[in-house]
Amino acid sequence: MNRFLPIAAVTVSALLAAQGEEALGDLSPGPADSDAFRFARVGGTALLQTLDPTTSIQSIWRSNGTAAGTSLASSTPNQLYDTMLPFGDRALAVGLGPQPGPAADLIAIDSLTGVSTVLGSFTFVAGVGESSRLGNRIVFAADDGVNGFELWSTDGTVAGTNLIADMEPGPGSSFPGRFHRIGDEVFFFTLGSGFLEIWKTDGVQAQFETSVIGVPGSGFLRASAVAGGKLFFATQYTLWGVQVYVFDPATGVATVLISSSSVHTTTLETLKAFGDGVLFDLETLGFGSELHFSDGTLLGTGMVVDLAAGSDSSSPVLTDIVVGGRLLFRASDGVDVGLFATDGTAAGTLLVRAFDSTYTFLQPVMSLGRDRALIQTSRVGSTDKDVLETDGTATGTALFASDVTLYPQGHVHAGKAWFFRDLPATGREPWVLDIAPSAVRAGDGCGVGARLPSLEADVPRLGGALDLYGDDLPVGAVGALLISLLPDPPTRLGGTCISQLDSGSLSVLQFFSPVTDSWQYSLPLPNLPVLQGITIAAQAWFEAPSNPSGVETTNGLHLTFGS
Repeated sequence: MNRFLPIAAVTVSALLAAQGEEALGDLSPGPADSDAFRFARVGGTALLQTLDPTTSIQSIWRSNGTAAGTSLASSTPNQLYDTMLPFGDRALAVGLGPQPGPAADLIAIDSLTGVSTVLGSFTFVAGVGESSRLGNRIVFAADDGVNGFELWSTDGTVAGTNLIADMEPGPGSSFPGRFHRIGDEVFFFTLGSGFLEIWKTDGVQAQFETSVIGVPGSGFLRASAVAGGKLFFATQYTLWGVQVYVFDPATGVATVLISSSSVHTTTLETLKAFGDGVLFDLETLGFGSELHFSDGTLLGTGMVVDLAAGSDSSSPVLTDIVVGGRLLFRASDGVDVGLFATDGTAAGTLLVRAFDSTYTFLQPVMSLGRDRALIQTSRVGSTDKDVLETDGTATGTALFASDVTLYPQGHVHAGKAWFFRDLPATGREPWVLDIAPSAVRAGDGCGVGARLPSLEADVPRLGGALDLYGDDLPVGAVGALLISLLPDPPTRLGGTCISQLDSGSLSVLQFFSPVTDSWQYSLPLPNLPVLQGITIAAQAWFEAPSNPSGVETTNGLHLTFGS
């Protein structure tokens, strides 16, 4: 049975009968597309962006996953949101405006009221992302038409949106980019006169760290990632090929791990953080493009496995999905093209699912917990995509839904995932998908300084256990692991701290004080059918007198029980 139900293609009564869920409705009635292609999950609320193709009016819808809780929050003519990033109790958006006038606005959308506020108007904005978050601030790059393309930050308010540093004084630009948080600072790259420079910022000021020699006009920064507290990056130059580096913030030194002169490198596409190191694809003379790993040392850097033996290429395409301790990627072993999983060793690199020649690429849809994910595949010459459910093993991978057209942006609420499907009768509209069991993040952590306490979980299976994992926690603080029914809406505690819990049904699972910044808790789950499909919220709180809210919190979790 196909578990996808088109919200706009069936009646509410039919949907209720089939799935026990309400429909959100057809956001653009009839066959016209609502073009709802951008999501931001803020607590238990989803902000959806739609665009009317006939009027060019962009709208923001606010929804809690029910028809009654779905409403139009705002409409703006001739403006398209390029980015929507959850940030505390709001979403930060980059609005691409009409000409003439500012080409980009930085906008805050309040998830509780739906009110949009312009934080600043620029000619260009970039780098607004999760990796540039510093506590209650976001670091980004922008051009205000006066100082060039330089370093900015915001706390989500107009008064708190400021230029940090004009690193190329005057109207010239330093072009800061590729932001990565390490500890209490964000590291980033700029382009100097013939040099690739590494800088860092605490959100208040910027400081130069080091430079890597380059040749202007003939090369570029290929990829970057943070793992084990170090910054890995790769450059590619016409004359030098690919160079892979690691920068250690403790010493301020960038070390070459792989150079073209030693292994004759030609191309590299991605670096993905994995444990205390990085996985990456690298094409070298004699081996083709194969999977590599580095722990930041020369001895710990090299090929993981030659999947396509000899000079043939396995051409690994790495995803961001890690399940069961293995990173998922697409590759060819010379026989099969398919989904592979790796733990960073040759013995631990396994074929999960072989595809035939009709499949062109693999695209992750979403992680449903530490041990479960949905993976989307595409067919040659068709817009149809098949969705696989996987735990990172061959025996734990199966077809979840077939012959559907999905879009990777999604939101999970009460055991349902929201996607988009394009049908002739309804246009592009939201869909719902039953995904119980699942453990899905809700909102963000709120800590002192740059700390962002986090909470993760394995999927809660009835008859098994609910396993929870905390990270970046305040050592020694008095805390509590709390559960409740889903809040509607989440409650603002102060600053950017948000309660992802319902105060009327609050219960304490455990009081604790972290001895280290990591913590684990396990609760046996009875195998009771009445719990199937039930969703609860979980969050950890800690005493923090110096915080405006008086507490630090982890992100919330929406835990849906299933078998």
